[in-house]
Amino acid sequence: MKTEINGVKLFYKMIGMGIPLIFLHGGFGMDYSYFLPYVKPLSKKFRLVFFDFRGNGRSDDAPPETYSYDQFVEDTRKLIKRLKFEKLSLLGHSAGGFIALKFALKYPELLKTLILVDTFPGGLKFKKGWQSPRFYSNYDFKKVSIKDMLDAFRPRNHSLAKKVLKRVIYRKDVYERLARYERPKFDVREELYKIKLPTLVIVGECDAFGKDHPDRFLKGARIITQRILNSQLKVIKDSGHFPFVEKPVEFNKIIENFLE
Repeated sequence: MKTEINGVKLFYKMIGMGIPLIFLHGGFGMDYSYFLPYVKPLSKKFRLVFFDFRGNGRSDDAPPETYSYDQFVEDTRKLIKRLKFEKLSLLGHSAGGFIALKFALKYPELLKTLILVDTFPGGLKFKKGWQSPRFYSNYDFKKVSIKDMLDAFRPRNHSLAKKVLKRVIYRKDVYERLARYERPKFDVREELYKIKLPTLVIVGECDAFGKDHPDRFLKGARIITQRILNSQLKVIKDSGHFPFVEKPVEFNKIIENFLE
C-alpha cells in the first residue's frame, strides 16, 4: 500500500504483530523486495515494516534534488509518526545502514534498538571519475548490479543470486544521483560514540562486495562496534553481503535473540 510522506507517496508493507522492526533497504535505486521471504519467520514475534525510499522501487518519483540521505531520514521519521509507533527497532542493510546510522544520531528517542547489517560508517575514497556524469553515460546499472550481486554471494551462488535479482526493481537515475552526491561525503565515524542505543552489528564473513574496497564491510563492522559502547558484533561464516539470504535461519535467530 502507499501513504503520502513529505509530499511523496511511499510504498510500504507490514506483516506480523509485536514490537515494530523497520527494514531499510540498500542500493540505492533498488527496493525492499530482497528481504523477503528470508526474514518473514521473524513476523511470528515482531511486526515487520518494509518500505521503498522515495524514487526507489514502487514508491513515487520525487524531484531529483530530494534524493538525499538526509531526506530519507526525514521520510523514515514521518512514516514512523504516520504509523503511530512510539518505540521501535531499526534495521539498515548496506546503504540502508547509512540511513539507520544517521537516523539513530538524529532521533535516538524514537528507537529501542539499532541493527546494522553489512554496512560501514563512511570515510572511503572512491576511484577517480566516480562523481563524473561521463562515468554513468554508458553505465548499465542492471548489468553491473547483476555481476556485483553474483560477487556478493559466497561461494558464488548464481541460482540464489538470480532468484533475488529477479524480484528487484532497478532505478539507475536514483543510484547515480546518490552515488555522485551523497555516498562520497558520507562519514559518521567521529559521531558513532554519540549512539547509546543497544546496537547489533551483523556482517558476512566473506563479504567482499565492491572491488574498490573489498574489505570495507568487515572493517566497517569492527569500527562501529569499537566506537558504539553498547554494541555487539556477529560474524556469519560462509556468507557474503546478504546473510539473511544465504544463512536465513542463523540470521533470524541472531535477530530474535537480540530483540528478546
